Amino acid sequence: MYQSRQRAFRPKAVLQKKRKAFWVHFGLISFDLLLWIFVLSFFTHFKPLQIAEINFSGNEAVGDYYLSQVISQETSGNFLWFFSKNNIVTFPKSKIESDILVQFPRVASVSVARQGLSSILVRIAERQPKFLWCDGVASELAVSSCYLMDETGRAFALAPVFSGQTYLKYFNGESGDLTNQLFKSNFNFQELAFFIDSLRGSGILVNKINSNQNGDLELYLEAGGKIIVGSGQTLGKTFDNLSSVWNDNDLNLKASTTKLDYIDLRFGNKVFYKER
Repeated sequence: MYQSRQRAFRPKAVLQKKRKAFWVHFGLISFDLLLWIFVLSFFTHFKPLQIAEINFSGNEAVGDYYLSQVISQETSGNFLWFFSKNNIVTFPKSKIESDILVQFPRVASVSVARQGLSSILVRIAERQPKFLWCDGVASELAVSSCYLMDETGRAFALAPVFSGQTYLKYFNGESGDLTNQLFKSNFNFQELAFFIDSLRGSGILVNKINSNQNGDLELYLEAGGKIIVGSGQTLGKTFDNLSSVWNDNDLNLKASTTKLDYIDLRFGNKVFYKER
């Protein structure tokens, strides 16, 4: 009778032993985890590894002060309450780069890298103005505002008033704040820019480009008149057709540009023109 009672209580004793072993094991793991948190926290707050200096290169229009403000905001405080964001090893490099690109449309690319044990180097490539994107349409006399635009067709800053005669003007009917927007038309912007450069190389000087709602282009000539390009035409074929009539001695369009009203290239190989 005594032996059977001992056998009945044995499973409960084993269960208690397993529970005790579990809590001992859990306690050791928790201690190790807390120890690692303490060590890593100490490492990230270790003063010789804190970012003490920020250096910049490549930025001209965007000031160091404004860039530093963005970086300071991202490197202040802690990750998960314990780990310093200002540590040279653990600072949020990718977040800093993305924030700069979002907050400064003039910046085309940015790279942040460690420079020694307590400084970082921020390399900036700024967008260079090549064109103007203006409110409204080109036929309107009054233009409310224009934006500087780079070679990709992205507007990045309001243009100074005196820049009006310096850059080629693009219009597509859009208005409002065009900052950080891409110019939209039925044509690839870089192909269109190359097309205009090719015209200039042939002596056909364009100073304004208007993209209509139907997709057609109106190219306004410096000497007066305009060239109409159909949305269904390729720019390469359009260039060939225009060059053929422009260089035709019988038509003599080069000498009469001041009298030219328009050249219409919307009908394939058929080219129409009208003088004033």
